[in-house]
This record gives sequence, C-alpha cells and structure tokens, in this order.
Amino acid sequence: MGGFNLLSPLCLRNHWGQFDTTNGDGAKESKRPDLLTTKQNRDPHRQLLGLLQEEKRVFVNAQPEMLAAAAGVLQSIGTSTASNNAAAAATTTGVVPPAADEVSLLLAAQFGAHGAMYQAVSAKAAAIHDQFVVTLATSASSYAATEAANAVATQ
Repeated sequence: MGGFNLLSPLCLRNHWGQFDTTNGDGAKESKRPDLLTTKQNRDPHRQLLGLLQEEKRVFVNAQPEMLAAAAGVLQSIGTSTASNNAAAAATTTGVVPPAADEVSLLLAAQFGAHGAMYQAVSAKAAAIHDQFVVTLATSASSYAATEAANAVATQ
C-alpha cells in the first residue's frame, strides 16, 4: 500500500468523493477494486461503463392532491397580481407632469416609459407564471393517473 501526498497529482478523488492513491507503479488503493485497481481499468471509458452497469433506482413520492392544491393557490396569486397590475397600469404609464416646464414634462415622460416597461415585463412574467401553473396542475393529474394505473396493475 502506497502513501499519498495531498499535493501530489497522483492523489485523485474518485466519483464517490473518496481518495484513490497511486504509489507510482500503477497499483492503486481503492474502495472499488473492480473499477480502479489496474492500469487497464483506469481508462475513463471503462470507469464510465462500470458506473453505467451499476443498478440505479430512483423512488419518487409525489402527492397529487398537494400538487393540485399548490396549483390552485398559485393560480389565485397570479390572478390577484394580474388584476393589481391592470389597476395600476393607467397610473404608472400616464404620469401627469407636476408643472408645465420642460424638465417636468421630460420627467413625467420618463416615469411613464418606465411604467410601460414594467407592464410589459409584468405581462411576460404572468405568461411564465401561467405556464408553470398549468404544468403543475398537469403533473398532479398525471401523477394521480399513474398511481391509479399502478394500483390496478399490482392487484
């Protein structure tokens, strides 16, 4: 077994975050000797193939009723925000100049342009929000349908 120096380029972390060390002659200490012991197995393609051949399972625990409830709450937030933006549109885009001088007119025009830009960005954000709500509601019904199909299939 070879020692290692943390500053040595021969001391590497493997894909599990553990240290693999080389003592200079190609022999490696490893938690996974099937992947990293020999010079031949240090080939990155072979290591990747070894990782891909390992069995991986992912379990998802979704609660469709919670997703649907969240979609409903988000829909009401979006509706409220849209109505508030619509109510403020006239005031924020049509700013009345405080005086009749040139500076006041330019300042009012600048504030009006800023209000119009806010309304445009707000409309885009509302569209993205609506798409997210639709995706969330669709996912809730999809999870519920999948759970029902799995329940029928396992009986």
